Amino acid sequence: MASKIRQTLLALVLAAAAASLASADTVRTRVGIGYSGKIVSMDATGLVLQSSAGKRTVPLGEIAAIQVEGYPELETADKAYDEGTKGGSGAKAAFAEAQRQYELLMGRPIPDWMRVLIRSRLVRLYSDSGRAREALDAYLGLAQGYPDLVAGISLPRPQRGADAENKALLGRVEDGLKAAGTKPYALELERLRVALVVEVGTPEQKLSLIRQALKSSNARTRAWARIQMLDLLVNANRAAEAEAQLKEAEPELGAEYAPELAFYRGRVLAMEDKNVDAAIELMRLPILYPAKDRAMTAESLFRAGQAMEAAGLPKDEVKKVYQEAVKDYAGTSGAQQARLALARLGI
Repeated sequence: MASKIRQTLLALVLAAAAASLASADTVRTRVGIGYSGKIVSMDATGLVLQSSAGKRTVPLGEIAAIQVEGYPELETADKAYDEGTKGGSGAKAAFAEAQRQYELLMGRPIPDWMRVLIRSRLVRLYSDSGRAREALDAYLGLAQGYPDLVAGISLPRPQRGADAENKALLGRVEDGLKAAGTKPYALELERLRVALVVEVGTPEQKLSLIRQALKSSNARTRAWARIQMLDLLVNANRAAEAEAQLKEAEPELGAEYAPELAFYRGRVLAMEDKNVDAAIELMRLPILYPAKDRAMTAESLFRAGQAMEAAGLPKDEVKKVYQEAVKDYAGTSGAQQARLALARLGI
């Protein structure tokens, strides 16, 4: 009798183990590593996965794909979001579908960890689709309960020319900084505050903030300040100072900031009437770094087209550059400027 009971218990244990494996969740990282088990919670930095080897935390920023038994909408939403980040004419529809699927899930009884995950996904979705106010509000809401988690999420850069919106955002950011205190996400809010002041502040305010940031002990803050200084100088048509700043910045910024360096190098060359060289530099962004910063890439295409026109290159080649900006980077300022340029050229 005891033997039969042991056999029955063993069969039950094996069946439970098989069922567990059959319904395992899967988390795949951006470098291609896959983990299987059961997602049980969200800690300060990422998803906690329970498997036969024990518990493992997979940082949120490293996750490329998630499959969860019983929740196929999550994978569908993530795929639509990834499609949106590629840009192009279908980006807006892809982002809308991703949001729809995320919101359907949020309306269902779902695990707490999934609710937090979706909220973090929505911050990124709003950012990538140019909805800065929604991104900031979602970010600050998530930060109240998960300050370490949001510290790894970047907020969108301000839209040029949107002064009223940027001023409203600045007030919201300053309120958020008061609540953040010394919490880890305060640094990202401070970066956004400085970026907003750079957009809507006086030249003196901008220079003061940038010089202060250049003295920071944080390498990313200093790099950001370098880029902002370049932006300020080229927009003021101070070509010689911008060129000097570029030479000073290049060794510090290095390969990580190659797109930004190419953009401002192209801008300086255009100011110096070296238009063919300017176009070559500006075209590095859509060719080598098309997705790193959609707004900057779109502006690079527009400015490359302008440089090509100034150099007297064939109109058909110029049109292709403008059309690429319009087709692949819809919703950006650069795409709008390129559309106007095409209208001027009779397209």
